Amino acid sequence: MKKTIIAIAVVAAGVLVGAPYITGSVAESETRTAVDSMNAKSAQYGSLEIVNYERGFRSSQVSYEYELPAGWAVMTQLEGALKYDCEYAHGIMGIDYHCHFRANEGYAKFVAENFGGEDPVSITGEISAFGGVTQEITSKAIDKSVDGGSVLQIDSSRIFIESDSSFSVFDSTAEIGKIKVVDEKGEVAVEPSTVSWKIIPTESGLYEGDYSLETGALNIIADDNKVMMSDLAITGSNLESDGKMDSSVQMSFDRISAEGPESVSFEDGRFSMGFLGLSSAALLEYQEFIMTLQTDIMANVEQGGEPNVDPNQLMALLPIVEKMLDKDLNLKMAASGKLMGKPNSFDMDVKLLEKTSFAQLSAFMFNPESVLKNFDIQLSASLNKELIGDHPAAGPFIEKSPLFTHSDKNYEAKIKLGAESQVNGKKVSFEELQGMVMSGLL
Repeated sequence: MKKTIIAIAVVAAGVLVGAPYITGSVAESETRTAVDSMNAKSAQYGSLEIVNYERGFRSSQVSYEYELPAGWAVMTQLEGALKYDCEYAHGIMGIDYHCHFRANEGYAKFVAENFGGEDPVSITGEISAFGGVTQEITSKAIDKSVDGGSVLQIDSSRIFIESDSSFSVFDSTAEIGKIKVVDEKGEVAVEPSTVSWKIIPTESGLYEGDYSLETGALNIIADDNKVMMSDLAITGSNLESDGKMDSSVQMSFDRISAEGPESVSFEDGRFSMGFLGLSSAALLEYQEFIMTLQTDIMANVEQGGEPNVDPNQLMALLPIVEKMLDKDLNLKMAASGKLMGKPNSFDMDVKLLEKTSFAQLSAFMFNPESVLKNFDIQLSASLNKELIGDHPAAGPFIEKSPLFTHSDKNYEAKIKLGAESQVNGKKVSFEELQGMVMSGLL
């Protein structure tokens, strides 16, 4: 028994002593596999190169160069590769790492001017021997004044990212500190915000998953005008199936108010919009077109030109958008809230029954009935009488229009358009519908 215990102890000690070497070897293999997986999806993630990998017994030193995806590079205006070094500490079940950007000329100048030469960004994380990867990026507060009296302030922020070694799933949370921008034109202030997203790349090259944003308040001051928003929340989701993408977004806020020569307030706001059955191939083509357009605009600006858009380029966008007008494409939209304390709501549901072209849509001016038969459109609205009735244009139209019914406090309308049209539950011909619209205008 004593010999058995000693043997087990020796084996355990050997495992503990040798574990860092084994973990380091596994981690290097996992790292290279992860880099290969990422580069195989460079359109979504950009490209990553291992410039140098020096693996020791208990630690490793690794140097990387990262190129942003084309679209991200345009939006961030970053040129060239991001270069950074990582220090890996080998453990029993994985490795801990700490990374820092290499002091190239541009980044070193930025750090020297704003942070006294101390790198404001810290990147730490863990690579599990079982394949999981976690990463935490923290940034110090920024308080920067520039010529002309402009001020940029950003409190310390943090991003936490979790994924598997194949980069098939990303589960992330960002905690963004308070942001304040002040210049001669006014001030913008955003309270601390939380952004979270869980995304999965799809075979088509798009992403599916969920995302959300929450912030306590957003204030904008310009001259004698002030706009304030409180408790803003945005959530969204994308889901792809059989070459079609369902995409939706919802926004809510407690209150928006505008103060100035004319004041207005909007409480308990809710807004949602969704596209169902959107062609994934057409959507991907659209995104690539927009990225190319952004690249051309930025290149023109860098050469001293104006950020103008060539009309011929925009014309080239039309065939791409037309590909999205496929059968069963469905647009849903809803909005509600209290405007100046008065509740109002609006809902719209538009579905394409047949594939449609811009040429067919252009016929609406001459033969609207032939176009509407390809759609199923449902509209509903509830508008406060006291609020709408005072409007010089909308008030008289709605008051006289047979499209609306009247309750004690609201104007109500439910309209269905398509091969068969209905107004407030009553079937009407297209000629009758036209008459109803015109009677409100006369």
